Amino acid sequence: MNENTIISISAVVIAISALIVSVWQGLTHRKHNRLAVKPILAFEYWDVSDRPLSIVLHNRGVGPAIIKKAFFVIDGKKQVLTSFDFIKHLAIEGASICWNPSGMDTISPGEVWPILQFEDINNLGT
Repeated sequence: MNENTIISISAVVIAISALIVSVWQGLTHRKHNRLAVKPILAFEYWDVSDRPLSIVLHNRGVGPAIIKKAFFVIDGKKQVLTSFDFIKHLAIEGASICWNPSGMDTISPGEVWPILQFEDINNLGT
């Protein structure tokens, strides 16, 4: 093997290695970008003095959350948010549903949506 052959083989090995590293880096970068804009939804309750007690849905992520379906499961049965049976099952006076899903709702990053409100917290559990 002469010098030119060794240099040529070395160049091919380096080029293939660079291609593999570039593809791997691109895939890793793409995965990172997808995770960086991921929505993080959290159910929270608000107990603020000037507002009624509320259960809210809060998008704590940096990407928009697309709500395709929304329901509660009570005693193993799905209850849609618009169902009066759901409120009746809660057996709480003054409870009201604040959000009726339309099938494709979007919650922006940092946005808070009230789900349930309890107007008179003094009567909860009575």
